[in-house]
Amino acid sequence: MYGGSARIIAHALIDSGISPTPKTLFLIDPCPQFTPQNKAFLADKSSVIKQSSPEAFEIFRAFVNPVNFAFLDGDHSEEAVRDDICGLYEHLNTGAYVLCHDAFNEQTCRGIDKAIAATGLTDCGLVATTPQKDGSEAVWGGLRLLRRV
Repeated sequence: MYGGSARIIAHALIDSGISPTPKTLFLIDPCPQFTPQNKAFLADKSSVIKQSSPEAFEIFRAFVNPVNFAFLDGDHSEEAVRDDICGLYEHLNTGAYVLCHDAFNEQTCRGIDKAIAATGLTDCGLVATTPQKDGSEAVWGGLRLLRRV
């Protein structure tokens, strides 16, 4: 929401010798609220698509298809997670990775499981293994990695 994850991804690309550009790094958010620092940093490194997914996936198809890496951190409802992953699937290159945020959230987890069943993506497991609670019954955190083989 604030551009922190996008900034981390951009830095990782830079550190690996890849220069992110507005034609290679796409940020999908219907209502982006980047911090001023993140907005300035990402301005020449990304394109912001102010639309909901999975419909927004069609916009970047003209620039990059297939996709090699996607980080999903959107609506955490079971149906939305499933729809995002299934909608993204047709755009994924063979060997592409999808990193799902808040995989410890119960609805997110169920949505990921249903998308795996529908697409045949390989579940590579949890990358971050410590769940966080927000004071209610909701559990957050966790990064779950999927791969198209």
